[in-house]
Amino acid sequence: MSDQDDIWFPEKIGKLVQLIEKEEGYNLCFSDIISSPTYSRQQTKDYLPLPFTAESLFFRDNIPGHAMLIKRTFIENLKPWSGMTFYYDWWLAMNAALTDSIIKCKEPLSWHRVHSASVITTVGRKLSKHKPHSPIAPYVYGTYNFFKLRNTESFKCFYNNIYEKTSPTHHPILHQITKLFNSHNPLELLRLCFVCMKHRKQIYPHPHKGKGSIFALRGFFSPFICTYYNIQFYNTKTEHNSQFNKKQK
Repeated sequence: MSDQDDIWFPEKIGKLVQLIEKEEGYNLCFSDIISSPTYSRQQTKDYLPLPFTAESLFFRDNIPGHAMLIKRTFIENLKPWSGMTFYYDWWLAMNAALTDSIIKCKEPLSWHRVHSASVITTVGRKLSKHKPHSPIAPYVYGTYNFFKLRNTESFKCFYNNIYEKTSPTHHPILHQITKLFNSHNPLELLRLCFVCMKHRKQIYPHPHKGKGSIFALRGFFSPFICTYYNIQFYNTKTEHNSQFNKKQK
């Protein structure tokens, strides 16, 4: 994918092609990246350390498009999700993850240029003006936004498609969670929180070294915490297209 203004290292394509051809059964591979305001090829640790399973991608887009290489047969057979306005890289990564066909090159092969004019920074800056910032904001404001955003077409599109592509035997955790998402029964929403708490090690969007009650609490509120931080569903279709068009210009 080359739709962004990030910088590829010269060996990027060759190494990703070599990886996806060497390992059988993978449709998408991606490299680690270096994310910084100034150019560097020095990396002290993984910038993208997450497991790249469907469960770990469920609440947040973690694999940037500029780090991806995708098999032609995979993308040609993908069907668009009706109502999709969230970013394409999350859609691609989730489709690949649902077929357990993602592999990572641990070596950084591109530089993500962090600058004030990028789309992600511009959108995030606009949204931050309307979001309170405090330790409890992800819990309180995230809960409020969960109920608001789950009625949007984009939110329903993403999670309904995951529900349809999973089953009690194929990614059962996601199947159960997405089913509970659609319920307006308060008891079912409470059950959703308990299910997320139980499986927090699989679905929480960042590696978490903490144990005990704090991590359990974050697991319980993970649907709301992730809604607070995830800008994908905050964007209206108009806002998304406006930012995309500006970038293309």
